[in-house]
Amino acid sequence: MKKFRIISGWLAIMAYLLFVPGFMWESYREVICEEVDVRISGDPGGSFVNQDEIMEIVRNGNGKLLGYPLFSINTREIEEKVNLQPFVKNTNIFRAAGGRLIVGVEQRVPVLRIIDKNREDYYIDREGIVLPVSYSYTSHILVASGNIPRIPDIRTGLSVIEREDDSNNGNHNVLNDLFILASYIGNDSFWRSQIVQLYVVDENEFELIPRVGAHIIKFGGISDYELKFRKLRALYEYGLPHKGWNNYEVINIKYSNQVICTRR
Repeated sequence: MKKFRIISGWLAIMAYLLFVPGFMWESYREVICEEVDVRISGDPGGSFVNQDEIMEIVRNGNGKLLGYPLFSINTREIEEKVNLQPFVKNTNIFRAAGGRLIVGVEQRVPVLRIIDKNREDYYIDREGIVLPVSYSYTSHILVASGNIPRIPDIRTGLSVIEREDDSNNGNHNVLNDLFILASYIGNDSFWRSQIVQLYVVDENEFELIPRVGAHIIKFGGISDYELKFRKLRALYEYGLPHKGWNNYEVINIKYSNQVICTRR
């Protein structure tokens, strides 16, 4: 009798394990989409894309959403269509409890706006990727102008980060240098609040335009840029507050181990 009860118990457990998952699977397949929740991340200071734009793409990518089974929605196809947008870095769509379809969008974050010598402009994001200008973008970022050559093959999605074959061929990539400077400034809260513009004198010479003060900063080339910023910061913290922010026309930090200040 005891043996019979043991066998019956095991049979009941096996039946449960076989029946309940199947029942839950069928129930899951019948869950209706009641809400589409678009969540955008990437840049707290502004947005290249907004929820309405993403919702429009989602609807066009799969017209059968609200009122249709969640399981029937082709999330991969929608992700691929959202990812075609130049300002979108990655999209992850998943189904959640309560009949919700979560559309998670990670947008690209610009660190620099380029205005070349032909007045053509575009953004470069924090990964060195070229983005088109968006007039709906609200964040204020660093601007680079001056003697920036027009790049014949500049296009959305192009990386400006210098490749090994570029340097081996002797092709100087001024956009790569600008990207390095902009990234350094953008990652430092002090310089992010101080420097508003980069000016390209020629392919190997840069000037910085500060937010405070009536001077320009002759920065020189990209070499030893971290040391140059350290020298400049020492001047900003210990020199200019005592000498006066508007007493100098030029601050030259391009030479090693010295800072040359030219009075007005």
